Amino acid sequence: MKAAFSLVLSLLLAPPPDIAADPIAASLAHLDAGRAAEAITLLEPVVASDADNVPARFNLAIAYSMAGRDEASIAAFRRVLELAPKLVEAQMNLAQLLVRTGKHADAVPLLEQLVQAKEGDIRPVYLLARAYAARQLWKEAAPWFGKARALSPDDQGILLESAACYEQAGMKEEAIEAYRKAREPGARERLGQLLLETGDLEAAAAEFAGVMERSPSPAAAFALATVHLKRKEPGKAIPLAAYIVEKEPANADARLFLGRLLRDSKQYPAAAQQFHAATQLMPAMVDAWNELAGMLVLTQNYTAAVTALDKARELGGETPGNWWFRATALDSMQQFKPALESYQKFLLLSAGKFPDEEFKARQRMRVLEKEVRR
Repeated sequence: MKAAFSLVLSLLLAPPPDIAADPIAASLAHLDAGRAAEAITLLEPVVASDADNVPARFNLAIAYSMAGRDEASIAAFRRVLELAPKLVEAQMNLAQLLVRTGKHADAVPLLEQLVQAKEGDIRPVYLLARAYAARQLWKEAAPWFGKARALSPDDQGILLESAACYEQAGMKEEAIEAYRKAREPGARERLGQLLLETGDLEAAAAEFAGVMERSPSPAAAFALATVHLKRKEPGKAIPLAAYIVEKEPANADARLFLGRLLRDSKQYPAAAQQFHAATQLMPAMVDAWNELAGMLVLTQNYTAAVTALDKARELGGETPGNWWFRATALDSMQQFKPALESYQKFLLLSAGKFPDEEFKARQRMRVLEKEVRR
């Protein structure tokens, strides 16, 4: 919501019949028509000759603001209030300018007066909320955003600002309540994230599914896929990950995400394709090379697996699992001596973390030691 500046002082000045003969009245016509420069030209001489002319100073302050001369407008309104301290519209316009120019600490006391003087007017309430929020005083801003919402319940802009403030203030339930009333897809997506954080997976899934229906995007697809994984529904996550890859084919992380889902569902050749694509898009992505190596071993493409493992080693990303895959690949290729050395390296690094593989490694080492001694 953007509160409009007042352009007239009807209570202070009733324009005479002959507007052309009165510069103050003529300035009102210019201001109404958006001609700020012409109004300034008329009013500055009046103020210079009559320093206490409140209507002229008020209109000049408005003209400065319309011309983008905010600092001059602030000074002019301050002078108006020195002459007429109880002039509420001058207070209102000055408060708006102070908020607009980032002088939030100066605006707060003025706005606190205005919410009393203009009860039921949303402008000072909303501006006070914004002034506190701009200073990151979230808990102080929150009740004022609540009052602004009550005064303008259909204003989506205030609703979204309120929700963001509630989040910053740690008022998660209030933020969820606000986001539930939002219509913007991005806000509904944020609602889903909050529901996910609070552990309400069913409601989060419903929100993200709704976003995908109304305004599908890779971000929403990833969020919904994440919910499905938390609900132990990996099968539902795969088409969402595939959608992300379709929309962002050059996204290496998306390829890695889809590849891992395919790997976990034992679709090894398809997973290998995604991991390979990720390595081509981002050659320094160690995780992709490691994952690719594992899939190549499982699909018995041993030569390519060793090449992938070599690349991972070059990038400094070797793990005990890499040595296991290297050992099994070399073993299957009947390269017994390097296979034996790889099994030994695996046992040295695994340190009891992979008991099944360690047992198999020791069994194969006994066989390979005999082969090497021949």
